[in-house]
Amino acid sequence: MISSSAPRLRWRSFADVAESYHVARTEYTVRTPCPVHYHEFAELFWVDQGRGWHFINGRRVELAPGQLWFIRPDDVHGFSAPKGETLVMTNVPFLPPVVEHLRARYFPREKRAWWADTTEAAALLDKGALLKFSSAADTLAHAPRDLLYLDRFLFGVLAEVVRDTLEGNLDAMPDWLQSAYRRFRRPEQFSTGVKGLFKLAGRCPEHVARVMRQTMDTTPTQYVNAVRISHAALQLRMTNKPVTQVALDAGYENLSHFFSVFRTQHGCSPGVYRSRLAAPV
Repeated sequence: MISSSAPRLRWRSFADVAESYHVARTEYTVRTPCPVHYHEFAELFWVDQGRGWHFINGRRVELAPGQLWFIRPDDVHGFSAPKGETLVMTNVPFLPPVVEHLRARYFPREKRAWWADTTEAAALLDKGALLKFSSAADTLAHAPRDLLYLDRFLFGVLAEVVRDTLEGNLDAMPDWLQSAYRRFRRPEQFSTGVKGLFKLAGRCPEHVARVMRQTMDTTPTQYVNAVRISHAALQLRMTNKPVTQVALDAGYENLSHFFSVFRTQHGCSPGVYRSRLAAPV
């Protein structure tokens, strides 16, 4: 990834060696771009407002509010904004051992975030998540610069981005499908099933199915079942509701079908799943 002509940005150029992280909110304009560089640290940044370009590993990617990027030390990147635009970004750099610790302890099989084997590692935040992250960064900026506060912040980010693969890479979807995916995850939608997903999408079933296959490599039925079973599994872990009620709450009126889909996704029956993972009551 590293270009011989790109300068290496060193930790000491902006942070004390005893600090575990740094927080900055920076504005870029056509007059004040950020030249391409690589680092001796990892970083996380997201776009708060404005539009511009991210030059990363030889590619130019358009930046827009809500984009979240995981930058590895050998990623070569920089930023610029077009005339008349101000690109505002929040950036949290930290030293590389933190990434390996997080992966080894909590995400050994995770393929996203800083552990991606692709040329880009990014996610898309909705407005609620963007506001939450910005508030968390403000809190982090005023905290002591030690690992406790950095870990707490990064856990929150990863919990939002990595916790669930049901939505997948929303950035790959058209806006209408992103909206349908998010809205269908509300429990009141579960009983509407696949027809409800089509209605939320506002497109014909054939078109929805085709776009889902192209962008997410899944079918409407697979997605609906994944959302319902994820909700059911949470209820089994966190409540003492009867399994029949959990099934109904997840949108399944046919109990045998619920058992079959649950077993396919979790490899065991709902009862066994609850006995293994439920919190004590």
